[in-house]
Amino acid sequence: MQNVHPHDRKQLKQAVSQAVNTGQEYQIHYRLLLGDSTIRWVEERSGLWRDPDGLVLGLMGTVVDITDRRLAEAALKESEERNRTLINNIPGAVYRCQADQNWTLLFQSEAIAEITGYPVDHPIHQEDWRLIHAADRDRVDREITAAIARRQPFESEYRVLHADGQIRWVLETGQPITDSTGTVQLIDGVLTDITRRKESETQLQALVRRQGLINRISTQIRDSLELMPLLQTTVETVRSQLITDRVVVYRFKPDWTGEVIVEDCEPNWRSTLGEIGMDNCFPQGLADHYAQGNVRKIPDIYHAGFDTCHVQYLEKLQVRANLIVPILLKNQLWGLLIAHECRAPRQWTIEEVELLRALADQVGLAIGQADLYQQATENAVRARQQSADLKATLAELQRTQSQLVQTEKMSSLGQLVAGVAHEINNPVSFIDGNILHAAEYAEDLLKLMAHYRQTYPAPPASLQKVIEEIDLDFLVEDFPKLLESMRIGAERIKKIVASLRTFSRMDEAELKAVNLHDGLDSTIMILQHRLKAHGDRPLISLERYYDDLPLVECYAGKLNQVFMNLLSNALDALDEQLAADQQSEPPKLEIATALLTSHEVLITITDNGPGIPTEQRQRIFEPFYTTKPIGKGTGIGLSISYQIVTEQHRGTLSCESKTGQGTTFYITIPVQQGTP
Repeated sequence: MQNVHPHDRKQLKQAVSQAVNTGQEYQIHYRLLLGDSTIRWVEERSGLWRDPDGLVLGLMGTVVDITDRRLAEAALKESEERNRTLINNIPGAVYRCQADQNWTLLFQSEAIAEITGYPVDHPIHQEDWRLIHAADRDRVDREITAAIARRQPFESEYRVLHADGQIRWVLETGQPITDSTGTVQLIDGVLTDITRRKESETQLQALVRRQGLINRISTQIRDSLELMPLLQTTVETVRSQLITDRVVVYRFKPDWTGEVIVEDCEPNWRSTLGEIGMDNCFPQGLADHYAQGNVRKIPDIYHAGFDTCHVQYLEKLQVRANLIVPILLKNQLWGLLIAHECRAPRQWTIEEVELLRALADQVGLAIGQADLYQQATENAVRARQQSADLKATLAELQRTQSQLVQTEKMSSLGQLVAGVAHEINNPVSFIDGNILHAAEYAEDLLKLMAHYRQTYPAPPASLQKVIEEIDLDFLVEDFPKLLESMRIGAERIKKIVASLRTFSRMDEAELKAVNLHDGLDSTIMILQHRLKAHGDRPLISLERYYDDLPLVECYAGKLNQVFMNLLSNALDALDEQLAADQQSEPPKLEIATALLTSHEVLITITDNGPGIPTEQRQRIFEPFYTTKPIGKGTGIGLSISYQIVTEQHRGTLSCESKTGQGTTFYITIPVQQGTP
C-alpha cells in the first residue's frame, strides 16, 4: 500500500474492504509511485481467494499498467475540448444532420441557444422546422432540397421564432456530404444571426425612400419657382406616403387668422379648402408652440383635452386624429402642414413625424425661393424704368437667388450622400472587423489540420477518401485566398464611402489645403452611373491625366460644386447628342491637371460632344441663361461656378469650343489664396 499514490489510498482501501464484506470482485484505477519517482497508472481487478471449503485465504487478481491508455484518453479529451471551443467560437451555430425526411439532428454547437433562445439540448431542436417562420418554410425546404439534389452547397436567408417571441433573421449555409455511392447522407452547415444586418438594411431602405421623396421635392424646388404647384405636389405626396384621408397646408395671416390654401383629400371626406380657422376655439399659446418648431401629434381628438368648441369644430371637418408640423420662413411661423385621419384614431409614428418635418423644411425653402423670385421679378420691372444702378441691384439679387438655389441643391445632395455613406459604413465596418478574426480562426484550424496530418500521415481509408472527395489540399490553399478577397472587397467599399464623404464636404466654410484630385475623383464617383452603357446608349469613356500637384488652398466643397456642374453639363451634352444619333465618334470625357507655375494650377474638362455655338458661348456664364428645355435646368450652374472660381478663389474659368468637335473648360486656381 505504501507504493500507492497518497491521494488514491483511501479509494483503494474502500474497494478492498467492500470486496471482503460483500464477497464481490472489484475494479479500480489508481496511481503507483515507483522508485525513480515516476508515476504509473494501473488497473486492478481482484476478488476473494478461497479454499475448496470456501474459507477466505486472501485476495487474488491482476494489475495492468494503463499509463499509456490514460495519457491517450487525456490527450483525446483535451483535443475534443479544444475542437469544441473552436466550434463554439466560430460566428454562428455549427450543425450536422442526416439527409433523411426529418433532417435528424446529429450535432449542433452551443451558439444555437443564442440564436433561438432554446438550450442546445432542448427537444425542439429535433424539429427545428417548427422554429422557421411559417411564411418561409416552403421556400427554405425547396432551396435546400434542390441543393441536395444537385449535390451543391446552399445558402438561404429566413426568419426564425425566438423563445422570447421575437423574430430573428438567420443566414444558413450548408454542404451536402455524400457516401461512396454518391448518395447524400449528411448535411453540414452553419446558422448565422443576421438580424442586425437586416434591421440596418430595412432602416437604410426607409432612409433612402424618405431621402428620395425629399429629394424629389427638392428637385421641384430647384426646377420650379411657382409656389402653389409645389405645395399641391407636396400634399399629394404626403397623403400617398402616409395613406391618410386628408393633407392640407394652412397659411397664417398677419393677424394670426388663416385659411387652408392647398388640399389633397380622399373623395369620401368633405373638402376643407378655403376653410378659415376659428381662433377663439384653439388652445391658447399654440402659435408660440408652433413658432418654436414644435410638432403636435393628436392620436384621438376625444382624448386630447380640447375645449368643447374645438372638438365640435374638428368634428365639423370630420377630423378624428391629426399630425401638425409648422412651416417656418426665416425662423418665422408661416403656416402649418397638417395630416388628417378622418375614419378612426391613429398613432402617428416617429418616421411619419420626421417625414413631415423634413418636407415642411423643404416647403419653407420653396416659399423663401418663391418670395425671392417674386421680388426679383418686381425689381426687374422697376429696373426697366430706372437707371443702371437699379439694373445692377437686380443683377445682384438674381445672383443671390441663383446662389441660394444652387447651394440648396448641392447641400441636399451632400446631406444625402453623407447620410447614405454613414449608413453603409456601419455594417461594412462590422464585416471588415470580423474578417480578421475569421482569418485567425481559419489559420488556427489549418495549423491544427496540418499538425494532425503530420502526426498521422496515413489516415484510415475512409478518412482518406473524404479528404480526396473534398479536395482538402485545394481547400487549405484556397480558403485563405477567399478570406483575403473578402477583405479586399470590404476595403473597396470603405474607399467608396470615403469618396462619398469627400464629395459631401459642402458645409466647409474655411480655406483648407486639399488634394484637388480627391475632389475630382469623388465627383466622378457620384456621376459614375451616368458613364455606364444602358439600353442603346454606349459607354462614355473617361480618361484622367493627373499631374503631380501640391496641396491647393481652397474651399473644397465649393470646388466640388464647380466640378459637378461642369461634368454634369458635359454628360448632358453627350446624352443629347447620342439620343439624336448625331455622335459620330465614341463619346469621351477627359480630365487633366497641370502645375502651370509654382503658384498656379490648371484643371481642364473636355468632351467630344456637339460643342457650343459662338453666340451661345458668349453668354454661358450669365445668370439664368440656359439652352436646355424648360424643366431641365435653371441656367444658374455655370454662373455660380464662375463666381466660385473668380471671386472666391481669385482664379479664372474660360471655355473653348468648336461646333461638332467638343468643348473644353479651363480652370486656373492659385496654390495659395494669399499669393499676390
